[in-house]
Amino acid sequence: MLKQFRTILTLLAVTFVSAISHGAADQVIRVDAYGQNAQADWPGKVHNDGELASQRAAEAADWKAHPIPAGHDKWGGWASGPKRAATGFFRTEQVGGKWWLVDPGGRLFVSVGVNTIQPSEITLVAGRESLFSWLPASSDPLSAGYGQAGKTYDFYKANLARKYGADHGTSFGDVAVSRLGSWGFNTIANWSVESIGRGHRFPYVAALSASGQFAHVPWGQDVWGKMTDPFDPAFAAAVDESVRAKALATRDDPACIGYFFDNELKWGGTSVDFLHYALCYGTLALGADSPAKRAFSDSLRSHYVEIGRLNAAWGTSFSSWEKLAGPLTSPLPAMTDARRSDFSAFLSAYAEKYFSIVAGAIKRYDPNHLYLGCRYDWFTRESVETCAKYADVLSFNIYNWDRSQYAYAETLGKPCLVSEFSFGALDRGMFSGGPASVASQAERGARYSAYVTSVLSEPAFVGVHWFQYSDEPTTGRCLDGENFNLGFVSITDTPFPELIAAARATNASIYSIHSAARPQGTR
Repeated sequence: MLKQFRTILTLLAVTFVSAISHGAADQVIRVDAYGQNAQADWPGKVHNDGELASQRAAEAADWKAHPIPAGHDKWGGWASGPKRAATGFFRTEQVGGKWWLVDPGGRLFVSVGVNTIQPSEITLVAGRESLFSWLPASSDPLSAGYGQAGKTYDFYKANLARKYGADHGTSFGDVAVSRLGSWGFNTIANWSVESIGRGHRFPYVAALSASGQFAHVPWGQDVWGKMTDPFDPAFAAAVDESVRAKALATRDDPACIGYFFDNELKWGGTSVDFLHYALCYGTLALGADSPAKRAFSDSLRSHYVEIGRLNAAWGTSFSSWEKLAGPLTSPLPAMTDARRSDFSAFLSAYAEKYFSIVAGAIKRYDPNHLYLGCRYDWFTRESVETCAKYADVLSFNIYNWDRSQYAYAETLGKPCLVSEFSFGALDRGMFSGGPASVASQAERGARYSAYVTSVLSEPAFVGVHWFQYSDEPTTGRCLDGENFNLGFVSITDTPFPELIAAARATNASIYSIHSAARPQGTR
């Protein structure tokens, strides 16, 4: 649901940005030379390069005034907490009825991180030149921000160059680590430049996915692509190659917490049958050349033996098993208990195939690090329970936290973490607050504190990761046009002080919060 909601917000935001640049004979410019909304002013807006230099000096002083929380060890673990066995790598352990990560030195660890720590936020300029009051000439050093033969531009990269000079690439990582430590974070989270974590020995996660040609299954909500078909042998080969290549860089690195594999896959929903069993309907719509369809058909044939017995159980009228093996072109009759049971079994088999392949490759090439799951947004009970058999940690992208919806996490026998959440507002020149929009920067800070406290008060949850480090481009990111106020810093690399103050106060208390969580089974 998150991706569908974000897509709607994106379309509205991009339409608005485009609309306000038209409608008059002399088109009004809406984005300034720093990539900011030119039609408004606000605290922290950059008006000249001198302000960037002043910000840089002021922030360095701020780091000195707010050092890494005193209660954190060198990895960000609980320095004064119980000492557990040290393995030299991150691992998980249940202590006193609560799940924890354990850092390489044996200290209990709760992961508070920030996603997408990257020195780049690219927007489309081709065909939209009237939106911009300034774009660099080819002779300008800032023309390095152009991409795709001049079709895109990276204002964030340009602002980093203005602020930090020619060595802004190196400075970016140094500044990011200084910020994270001062703000109380202990994890460089997903979609980030992983070499920053390796180079600074700062805890980080690694992102994996399977690239290559393999089959997929339609899900019915395929705006972001179809679902991976794990029954295709080509998928297992792609996973093997992806993990093997990444493990060469991470296998012996104690700073690496573990791997996420994939992001927001289309497992199905939970509210109604057609969403819960969307993968089943999508698979039935495919032909015999589909690996998933063959697996589903073969399992049904093995179970029922005779097509008439399947028809009796499902209320269908397939003339033969060969007919079932072909694409389903007409709606099925009303759901029966038997068909619901068969659908549920296939969802479990689907998840079993997927997670066994991924976990097997990770443990084969890198037994030192954790498998952190698949970053769920849509999910089913079957997929989550199967994931818990294979993943060391289960991850969920949750923008609207409701603890009652995640109470079942205690029954999974594995720790969980929130791999994405954020809050955005419209009081700093942006056109959308994103999936969880609030009224102001002050409220962003208040909501951050309430969210983190609520999640870490749950005995099964061992971390929360904010999405993302910097705001998206005012004129929309190239991937899909999103232009949300999600960052701890703006497109000019200007920190948001209200959010940072809240993060510092809350992040300094993560170990007292989680240690005070009630033990599992005492709800």
